Amino acid sequence: MKRKFERRWWGIYVGAGPMPISSNPSRSLPGPDGRGIIMVMRKTHIIGKPFPLVEAQKKLTGTSCYAGDEPFGPDLLHARILFSTRGHARFQLRHVDVARKQPGVVALITGADLQTRLGATIEDRMLLAVEEVHFAGQPLAVVAAESPEAASAALAAMEVVYEDMPGVYDIESALAANAPQVHPAMATYRGFDKLDAQPERNIAHRVSFRRGDVDAALAQAAFVVERTYTAAPLQHAPLETHGGVAQLQGQDELTMWMHVQAPFLQRQIIARALHMPPENLRIITHCVGGSFGSKVFVSVEGLLAAIAREAGGRPVRLHLTREEEFLAVFMTPAMRAQVTMGLDEAGRIVAFRGIYDWNVGASVDAFLREMQRIALAGTGPYAIPHAEVQVNAIYTHLLPAAPMRGLSVAQVHWAVEQLVDELAEEAGLSPLLLRQRNLVKGGDQLFPNFVMHANGLESCILETTRAIGWQPDQNREVTGTIARGKGMAMGWSPIIISPGCKSRATIQCDGENLCTVIVDGVDVGQGFYAFITQLIAFELNFPSEWITVLPTDTANYESDWQAIYNNLLWSTGKVLLQATAELKRQILSYVSELWEEPMTHLDLVDGDVISYATQRRLSVLKLLQEGTGDGPPPVFRATGVYEATAKHDGLDGLLQSFATTGFAAEVAVNLETGDLKVLQLAGAADVGHAINPEGVKAQLKGAIIQSTSQTLLEELRFKDGVPVTLDFMTYPIATTADMPQKIHPIVVEIPQSSGPYGARDLSNHALVGASAAIGNAIYRATGVRIRELPITAQRLYDALKQFHASRTRADAEENRGQ
Repeated sequence: MKRKFERRWWGIYVGAGPMPISSNPSRSLPGPDGRGIIMVMRKTHIIGKPFPLVEAQKKLTGTSCYAGDEPFGPDLLHARILFSTRGHARFQLRHVDVARKQPGVVALITGADLQTRLGATIEDRMLLAVEEVHFAGQPLAVVAAESPEAASAALAAMEVVYEDMPGVYDIESALAANAPQVHPAMATYRGFDKLDAQPERNIAHRVSFRRGDVDAALAQAAFVVERTYTAAPLQHAPLETHGGVAQLQGQDELTMWMHVQAPFLQRQIIARALHMPPENLRIITHCVGGSFGSKVFVSVEGLLAAIAREAGGRPVRLHLTREEEFLAVFMTPAMRAQVTMGLDEAGRIVAFRGIYDWNVGASVDAFLREMQRIALAGTGPYAIPHAEVQVNAIYTHLLPAAPMRGLSVAQVHWAVEQLVDELAEEAGLSPLLLRQRNLVKGGDQLFPNFVMHANGLESCILETTRAIGWQPDQNREVTGTIARGKGMAMGWSPIIISPGCKSRATIQCDGENLCTVIVDGVDVGQGFYAFITQLIAFELNFPSEWITVLPTDTANYESDWQAIYNNLLWSTGKVLLQATAELKRQILSYVSELWEEPMTHLDLVDGDVISYATQRRLSVLKLLQEGTGDGPPPVFRATGVYEATAKHDGLDGLLQSFATTGFAAEVAVNLETGDLKVLQLAGAADVGHAINPEGVKAQLKGAIIQSTSQTLLEELRFKDGVPVTLDFMTYPIATTADMPQKIHPIVVEIPQSSGPYGARDLSNHALVGASAAIGNAIYRATGVRIRELPITAQRLYDALKQFHASRTRADAEENRGQ
């Protein structure tokens, strides 16, 4: 069944249909045997129990195919890209003809050869720069040659002459009066009409909502706290850098072997940029060695497609170096949050105002859909009667921005959850009590047509604080120069299905391949293939060894197919339940006719069709491979499809539910040096139903480690718009030495009615709240409030030094007064 999406609020479609009913009789009444005895013969250990990662063996043995592993033989060409080294400048590209004549060069393209724009919603990027560069790292030329060395020599043969132009590199300068416009011709771009933009002010897009009267509520509040928090831009830093292989086949049919998270979206963007029919572009996705959001939208993949079309049918490989990955691929946007919260005498949060500004660099396209999530999450997980949230995307002359694994919502909570602690201190309340008193609860009418579902917010915060031993009056301990403190934070993150997106799964059972599965989602390391295998093994009662998930291939779908690329547990689970129910019906119907028995007597158990009435048993494997002796063996095939019933061309997605999290941290700080250690970090997430508990815990552990790294270490730094962090020496990520000494992954299960088996997605939401918990713990330990991410050792040392100096001055003034 599908619920109709008809009502709108804030331009947001809200709602989600219920899941199909599981076909597994262990979730309904099994049939009777010949004696009238109820027989339960199900493998109840599959769903809700640990399940192995089906792709682990290939990864361990090195047979998985990542970027650079594709075997194409001696005809393979190698591509390199010439990137801009200026943030904003006019340029001339000289000696192009000399470069084309270099030994081994097969093809070379510049912006003069191919003037085209690209983007999913708004085409605010050039595939190759023409006369003017808008950010350092913008591609100027791409070459294909017989070897990487020959390609590099061709690039070196060209000379780039720059004429620097004034640039804007941060939010303040971009919004200043008379600031240079990043996109003065934005109104002419395809998709401009879908945005709420002010290009003359460098505002790329705005999303906002309002309820109640915030000004009046703040004026009447007993306590009001207003603060500004910031977060630096980051690099997604996947272990596998961007790359792939492309080959022209036939007249104008291009096949690309890619390692991307959203092949259908990339097909749409690349085909439109190259003026190709989308049916002529095929993308096959193998293993993805990390994405974190950086491989959803097109970065350099369009250049690979373009140069492959000029290579005479020979395959072309492009594989970025780590330095190129830092220089030219998406960043996460820097954030500035100006937040105000008011509390009444009874300890109720009565008002909130949040203005969230995001430095999206020279392109907003990849960040647009994230802005709705930020707006919906912008108040934090609290029932606040009067609220305003304004989300602004600001153009600058930095790298284009793309979201990272729910990081934007996590950075919103970096601000909101520290503000809650500051408000609690102002009011003399326990930070735990203040949160409990104001949490959103199941049944709350959050929006005009969205009622909050049952959720685990309170369980998350109670379990995490319990795990680290948090006590209301025992959260600071000083021994010599070492101060220890404990802090907490909550989180919620909207789960939104993009408009126009679909999901489909096809399962085929035959004698040659047993059970093959075609899906339109991609496994990026989150255990997606394991989930698919686990669900099918449970629903059809097949051995997991029979089941093979094929690589995602756009050729299996229509040319306009727009696949859902995140929240895959919900969307793919939905269609898999449809497909397995139909496949089971086909198998049992076939055997019902063969045995001349009613289907209601039959079931699938341990890979066999059994009759509860006659005790007969038939191996499905034997049926598929040998048939019944009368004609060829049967082939069974079934497809499940999900598509939202409401379609529109806007940016707003379908609000399906909220993921909820809680974090608690204990830190130790050297008050003289600023040296910081995270002693404990507990993270809890309400996953509805942990279909694979060990997989859920692994996701939580990974989120705890990644959030520690982002909180304490990671920062993408620029000089005049040019990235200066170009490797893991200058852009450190956490190692084992930086990890929390104790990690507490905690699984909370409050079933979600619209999810498969009551489950909800986790991977994009597991970071939310961690940074604020660490920040609150640092304050408890030191009395120093850090409002800038990351909390580097230098930043903490400087804050401690300033704090001690201010206290010394205050003591001196007090002594003089006496």
